[in-house]
Amino acid sequence: MGRQRAEGVDHQRPLIARAAARVHTSLLGPDALLTADDSPMSGLLAEILVSVPASSIAGGTDEIQRNIISERVLKMPRERTGDADKPFKDVRRNTVA
Repeated sequence: MGRQRAEGVDHQRPLIARAAARVHTSLLGPDALLTADDSPMSGLLAEILVSVPASSIAGGTDEIQRNIISERVLKMPRERTGDADKPFKDVRRNTVA
């Protein structure tokens, strides 16, 4: 049971980080992104704000994460792609729909 709670908290971390970034930038405005010694927290805040999106990107895009949750946890059917039966070398790429 403890492990389930830990996973839930870990899942919420990017959401909490984004919310905190919004609060900081709304309070400090453009100064939140300054990096000089006389900037807020000597530029540490700017470094944190710039790295917030990385937590989402590092784990995969939000859409991919939602697909994984829907397929594996909620047992929903996989999205139809139309190319599931083709070898990868035959799958069309870089096309505009």
